[in-house]
Amino acid sequence: MKRNAKEDNEIIEKSQKIITKVVKAITKMADSGLFIINSKEDTAVKRENFDTWLRLISRHPEIQPKKIKECCQDFSDYFQDKETNEIMAVIEIVSKVINKQVKDISSESEKAIRIFDNKMIDPQLKTELIVKRMNLIKEKAKIVENFFYALTYCIVCVRNLTFSPIKSEKIIARVLRENYAIRRLRKIRLLEDVSENLPEVNIDLEKMSGVIEEILSLLIQNMPSGAELFVKTSQTEKDITLEFKGNKTNLKTDFEPFHWLGNEIEFNSCMYAYRRIIEAHNGEINFESKPNHYSAFTIRLPIS
Repeated sequence: MKRNAKEDNEIIEKSQKIITKVVKAITKMADSGLFIINSKEDTAVKRENFDTWLRLISRHPEIQPKKIKECCQDFSDYFQDKETNEIMAVIEIVSKVINKQVKDISSESEKAIRIFDNKMIDPQLKTELIVKRMNLIKEKAKIVENFFYALTYCIVCVRNLTFSPIKSEKIIARVLRENYAIRRLRKIRLLEDVSENLPEVNIDLEKMSGVIEEILSLLIQNMPSGAELFVKTSQTEKDITLEFKGNKTNLKTDFEPFHWLGNEIEFNSCMYAYRRIIEAHNGEINFESKPNHYSAFTIRLPIS
């Protein structure tokens, strides 16, 4: 899989700009509709303003949801022979989610127009229904932007890694220093079993520390005041193990890219990106939990 970092960055930046531009235009369109519907003008004036609004939308060069679909297709085509099968599957699912939101945005706009034209609906109810449609349009536009930016993060998070041999104790000291304030605020008791003179691991210190700081923060935020945080290191002939365990927690998480919540899909982009970063170090990360008893993250990294 041949990579050209400059070309990759260009397609990512170009795609982000297109998505952001269209989403902003759609959101502005919905806000304008809300302003007209919620105005104190009489019905005739509202009707005139709404007609003008519709004409402006139809002619606006940036309010074109199809641009989002085309952008997603171009993005997928570009990475087709450059990324792993797993990432391509993620791109495909994100594209489907985005395309559904785009379809829904068009549908909600059409519903708003039909509601406005329906003379049988009570004016107050009509206003409420159109406001609901406009807010749904804004929500769906935001989902488009959030999903796409999360997708690009999952791709670029393993780029430009700078590896150097680092002592495991240095990693632990750094992340515990960063989490000191939140531990003190929540009165979390720290218990350490960190071995001295462990072999070095070959890592990108900034990226690896960032991952550990985030999972530690997640762990601490799900621990009650006064709970205990256990930090432990161990080693075998081939690797170092870093374990972070919080008691009395009820944390549920994993490192899969997506979760299904009924008919809705949630992009578990952060945890998935953390796994990708660990795997880019030839390591692995696991999560284990017993509700209301403990939750633990374990990271294994090969010895340099």
